[in-house]
Amino acid sequence: GKSLGKKLLRYRIEVLKAIPSIKKLTVRTSQLAYKFYEKQGFTLNEIKRNYWADGFDMYSMQYNEL
Repeated sequence: GKSLGKKLLRYRIEVLKAIPSIKKLTVRTSQLAYKFYEKQGFTLNEIKRNYWADGFDMYSMQYNEL
């Protein structure tokens, strides 16, 4: 409730943006957390059902502002 996750993610993104060789940033998460990444500028690329375990899907997402 203190936006700590958002602050940590923003910090990591800024560090990665400073590395010229990094052209693309992707994350793999679940249906439980993908909305968080979506709010931070990531877009959904792919969903793999039951990837992590039965009932836990894998959401592959890409950051669009690199």
